[in-house]
Amino acid sequence: MKHKFTRGILLPMALLCWAGCFAPASAQTTANPGLNALGSLFSIGGYFFTNSSASNAMGSPKFYSEASYFGHSASLGAINIAGGIQIVSASDHFFPFTGGTRFSLYGPALRLSTPHLTHRAVLFVTAGVYAASISTKSGVNTTTFAPSAEFGINLPLIRYITLTAGYRIAPSIDHIDSSGFSVGLKLF
Repeated sequence: MKHKFTRGILLPMALLCWAGCFAPASAQTTANPGLNALGSLFSIGGYFFTNSSASNAMGSPKFYSEASYFGHSASLGAINIAGGIQIVSASDHFFPFTGGTRFSLYGPALRLSTPHLTHRAVLFVTAGVYAASISTKSGVNTTTFAPSAEFGINLPLIRYITLTAGYRIAPSIDHIDSSGFSVGLKLF
């Protein structure tokens, strides 16, 4: 039943992502969302749980990957606002390999960020309502809907590589608090 739910939500999310890549651009947007979507498939990092309930249930820090498919942003003064789909995964194995313990979020999200300027850090807040899934060493395998938010920073290192770091306030699933810090590299 849970697998049918996951498969049933992936198709609508993929369609929304595709539609967001071709949304009309605002005058302030310089990034190509299609290129950003492709680059997010090649992100890699680490996720470090901040609660002992997650560390006990899932073990050591995890490989972290995030795919964010946001449309063109609208400006509200000094803040950019964009909506889209976000997929977050923290697991024992690097994407696309699966297995072991994992924590994942799939769902619509809203991102507030500072303007994207060349060689400048971008501060952001992302919040959404996600299909949150967790699989632990003890055999817990649960999926539920829950809100989550992330506060972070993107720092361009060179032209196509960005260092990203953040703290995610994640839902408590089956009494396991999956909040934690993430650090990683992403393309574009």
